[in-house]
Amino acid sequence: MDSQQNLFSNLNPFPPITHIRDVTEEAYKHVKGRADGTIVSAKTKFKLLNSKLMGGLELNTITTISAMSGAGKSTLAKELRHSISEHNPNLKFKQLAFNFEMMAISQVNREIVSKSRIKMQDLYSVDRSLDDDTIREIKMYYEDLKKSDIYLVEVAVTPEILCAMLYDFWERECKPGGYTMIYEVDNLMLLDGPKEKEKIDKANYGLVKLKKQIESEGGSSIGILLNQMNRNIEAVERVNTPEIHKPMASDLMAASSTNFCSDYIIFVHIPAKLGLKSYTNKRFPTKLIYPNNEIVDMAYLELVKNRSGEPNLTFALHNRMKYFSFDEMSVKEKRSIHGKDVNFDQVKGVKAPLIKLDK
Repeated sequence: MDSQQNLFSNLNPFPPITHIRDVTEEAYKHVKGRADGTIVSAKTKFKLLNSKLMGGLELNTITTISAMSGAGKSTLAKELRHSISEHNPNLKFKQLAFNFEMMAISQVNREIVSKSRIKMQDLYSVDRSLDDDTIREIKMYYEDLKKSDIYLVEVAVTPEILCAMLYDFWERECKPGGYTMIYEVDNLMLLDGPKEKEKIDKANYGLVKLKKQIESEGGSSIGILLNQMNRNIEAVERVNTPEIHKPMASDLMAASSTNFCSDYIIFVHIPAKLGLKSYTNKRFPTKLIYPNNEIVDMAYLELVKNRSGEPNLTFALHNRMKYFSFDEMSVKEKRSIHGKDVNFDQVKGVKAPLIKLDK
């Protein structure tokens, strides 16, 4: 017995052991809270996506977002973070964004472009200088953004420091006032460390521990992680085989830990970037012609993992990348594309890869 005590004594302290009666009581309280509205999910601007995610992103979850390079993963992450704050007036949020890829100033100006609908080229006075009236008009967007509870980190850190900083931020800034912490890491691949897979693995597993620690202390968080796609989707076999056009979890860097640790995995996909004339065996369109004859590459939101509901769903988006924004298509617009009122992920086929929207 003494030798056994010596053998295991260095493993203390042990984590707490909870009886199932206590967990069952908490589970019942959660269901009751959902029923009476005291426990809610965080709504986003994407209503159809919300309907598939228990009303929005659930608190204490991690969402991984990915896309091909330049296809809008940072834009979607921004849209989620900001729309959560705007569409949930009864919840309190503070945001901490780690911008390892872009300068914080660029992130701010992208948000101004989204709000003002002034293209970045015009905002930066590339062809001609902004006039005084426009300068005064856009000033209000900058002033409004100043009021947001958003904090930024621009220096790359290790996975261990990332998790420690997030817990420290939650403990100091969020816990005392009952705020939910929304955090974004852009991009996991740019964390400080020599080996790409190893540092992403460490971040994924560490952030799960962080999520559970905050929840155990009565707090809540929403994590948004940006992950780079590998090059598998560009393979000739994938491009030439409609049944495997869609992005999948194995297309992610450090796919195993990412799939295991994420509650939601979402791809923003623009099939035209791969030269596709139609998308999947359902022949979804890859381009749209708008009433002003503007031709735009179609964007699709692919919900690959959904821990609390149905996965592998496709949502059609308006590609507003020139304004660093995406919008869901309305039912009427889907009818214009397909000639019938059905969910986009249930469409059996379309006759042409280039679709013109009605006015």
